[in-house]
Amino acid sequence: MKRNFSLFFSLILIFGLMLASCQNQPSSPGQEEPNPIASFLQPSVKIQYTNNYIVKFSSANLPSRANEIILRKGAKIHAELYDENNGYTVVKGLTKQEAEELKKVDGVESVARDIIVQWVPDVSQTKVLNRQPPSLNSHDPSDAFLFDEFQWNMKQIDADDAWAAGAQADPDVLVGILDTGINPTHPDLAGRVNTSLSRTFVTSSPHAPDLTSFDDFNFHGTHVAGIVTTNGIGTAGVAPHATVVAIKVLNAFGFGSFSDVIDGILYAASIPVDVINMSLGAVVPTTPENKPLFDALKAAIRVALNHGVYVVASAGNDAINLDTAKDSGFLVVPAQSEGRVARISATAPFNQQNFDGLASYSNFGAHNISVAAPGGDFISGNVKDLILSPCSQSSILVPVCQTGAFYLFVAGTSQAAPHVSGAAALLDSRFGGKLSGEQIKRRIEASADDLGNPVAHGHGRLNVFKMLFGSSPN
Repeated sequence: MKRNFSLFFSLILIFGLMLASCQNQPSSPGQEEPNPIASFLQPSVKIQYTNNYIVKFSSANLPSRANEIILRKGAKIHAELYDENNGYTVVKGLTKQEAEELKKVDGVESVARDIIVQWVPDVSQTKVLNRQPPSLNSHDPSDAFLFDEFQWNMKQIDADDAWAAGAQADPDVLVGILDTGINPTHPDLAGRVNTSLSRTFVTSSPHAPDLTSFDDFNFHGTHVAGIVTTNGIGTAGVAPHATVVAIKVLNAFGFGSFSDVIDGILYAASIPVDVINMSLGAVVPTTPENKPLFDALKAAIRVALNHGVYVVASAGNDAINLDTAKDSGFLVVPAQSEGRVARISATAPFNQQNFDGLASYSNFGAHNISVAAPGGDFISGNVKDLILSPCSQSSILVPVCQTGAFYLFVAGTSQAAPHVSGAAALLDSRFGGKLSGEQIKRRIEASADDLGNPVAHGHGRLNVFKMLFGSSPN
């Protein structure tokens, strides 16, 4: 029996315009265009150049001559990694002249200028609704105040049946959220964020606190984290009691450099976290100048994979076939950075029907998608088709979130990915945190509900109960 509560809280609806690529099909004559309630869209290609460079070399160590050039004028080697036959060094403070000089050194294969791109989309408008939340967290996530009315997503993946069977995460199992940060003070995330391990790797932002705080001044990272786990107050997360680590690689406006993302991945692998969630999606031209950036990002992801981390990435919101995307002159990163990454497509209902349909914006591809998970959709105009999760109380993009315990309706493959990351935390917890990333990936794929459309859903749609207990609930 549901309880009645008297404390105040609010919900926020995200409004926006649909992605142009999702609107390129004209309506039938006399057909009214849908009025989308929310839009969480793949960012356009906006590139800013930095004074940092990624040096690729063909040995285990940076050639001594290259090291001399870097240190001569006070530039600094920020990070180094090695992958197969190549090494990579992130150099900060290098001049263009020095970069050109480096290219001529024997053993140096390339010197690429680092770029800042937008990895998560913008929010255009908000609307506030007032509701009353519970005063205490629930032992049963399905008792969260908003669960029955709005969280179709958790029911669709049989998370509620898994909870009823006793599924919960071990707090020692860590999920690293590489994103815009996480707000640790939201009532539904208080105590769920490991603040001692959380870090910011942001090196460029017009909002100065980004450089020193892992707090979320956007909203995206907090929303993603709340899908992985919550305290069960307003909304339920997939993995009750799981611990998330804020690994902040994007600033308050969703921008970050390749080197910042690489730093975050290497840090996550060094902790090590058990799961890395990257609800990120930058569409970057596959020019020769950018290839070393792609290679270095791939190498960093391989470091994490080789540490046994399960790496999850959103498939992207461009409504394109990833099986053929490389031929278009663009790459969706990090999803297409490394073949072993679990790429997650998004499912969504249309006006609360057909809950396993491919979301209108979701990327797809039989050879690229691991599994699908709920991402929500805005196309029907029904707010209940979206994904509800906490909003950062430090958000400068949604300022009303600063005034209370707010929740956001959002749609995107960014929301699909953390369902899978939360499921991975439950699975690893069931086996004492001893599973490798590859073991987790195989189990999630093998237990997914086969919906007969591998192009859209890969191995199928995530089923948390089957993943944990081997069959569907009665």
